[in-house]
Amino acid sequence: MMKFRIQRENFIKPLEQISGSVGTNQKEPITQNVLMKIVPNDPTGSIKDAEYKMFMICTDTEIELVSEVGLFGEVEQGAITVEAKKLVTIIKSLPEGCFIYIEEAPDKKSITLSTERNKFSLSTLPAEQFPEIEILASSYSLKIKASTLLEMMKTTSFAIPQENYRVALKGMCFNIRQDRGSKRDLDIYTSDAHRANIQRAELEEDCVFPEDFSGRCSFILPKKTVSEVIRLLNEFSKDKAFLDSVIELFIGRTCFRTEINGVTVISCLIDSDYPNILMIVPNNCNRVLTLDRESFKNSLERVKILCNTLNNAVELIVVNSTITIKAKNSLHEEAVEHIIAEYEGDDFSLAYKADYLIDICKNMTAKKIKISMTTNSNSAKVEAVAGEGEPVSQACYVVSRIVL
Repeated sequence: MMKFRIQRENFIKPLEQISGSVGTNQKEPITQNVLMKIVPNDPTGSIKDAEYKMFMICTDTEIELVSEVGLFGEVEQGAITVEAKKLVTIIKSLPEGCFIYIEEAPDKKSITLSTERNKFSLSTLPAEQFPEIEILASSYSLKIKASTLLEMMKTTSFAIPQENYRVALKGMCFNIRQDRGSKRDLDIYTSDAHRANIQRAELEEDCVFPEDFSGRCSFILPKKTVSEVIRLLNEFSKDKAFLDSVIELFIGRTCFRTEINGVTVISCLIDSDYPNILMIVPNNCNRVLTLDRESFKNSLERVKILCNTLNNAVELIVVNSTITIKAKNSLHEEAVEHIIAEYEGDDFSLAYKADYLIDICKNMTAKKIKISMTTNSNSAKVEAVAGEGEPVSQACYVVSRIVL
């Protein structure tokens, strides 16, 4: 019969870190639970001094988050599952610094959670029914700096669609390429078929594949896994030592695993081929606009107010170095704004989805951006222009034009 005693703050933090991965399917109620499993502690591991440790696991059967905490005092081993969000809400409501005592009922159908002044009885489901993702042997691993991984994923994730008929586009593609001698680099792609984001960075170490490896040098993380990894990286981003640390991503044939500051992330991969995003990037562009990113974003947000709600399009009319941003709707209302830019090329008029351009501006930090296209191009390429003392960005954004 499982029981343990723990301080509120030591319980709530690791529990909150993993509770975002709980399932929402009412037909599988156990995926809404957290599995708490107490085992003897290995003193050579990450937790020191404690005689026991407790694993806490949440899953929706596609992503699994695991945290662990050391236990002291009177402890009895065991495993139970209880509704995760309800447990988090109760613990957060308790007074700071209090100690929580949890004991499993003799019938193993409930637990009692008590403090000096409070007592709660929560129903449980058998731990044996809890679905855990099977961890298979990894085919290879990538080592990348935490700050680099966070930047790459944050600046590309916004293009992952909520729904798409193409399965591959429902996630983020990680592609390992080798085009500079023996050094391997990492590309990250996202796309919703109307826009695409490409981010590129160097790995901390060369990626080594087994001699008998015959799989793809790329993998696709589902959208929910991407969101959880970004959330965890962002949670620890105030710690410079963490940002400077190296994170290792282990890739298997069907699953992905990594550890982020003590939280283990395990996820199924999307079994599909990602489209060749690089083929839609316009090259040898003869129309190149260079403009202030913040001013351009503000202009787009103002003009967008009178966009046609059917296509949300803004028209860019370029004459010499003046850009006219225009929008009109079905009520014949119209918004027009003029901005100055550096421009090379012929005069033109093209339309793009306003939100796509605004999203790009919001996810870039450079003072100036460059928009490039060809005369017959169906898409535009947006890149950062590095200013004095600014790092050169390896991000590229592509948006498709709209025919008005």
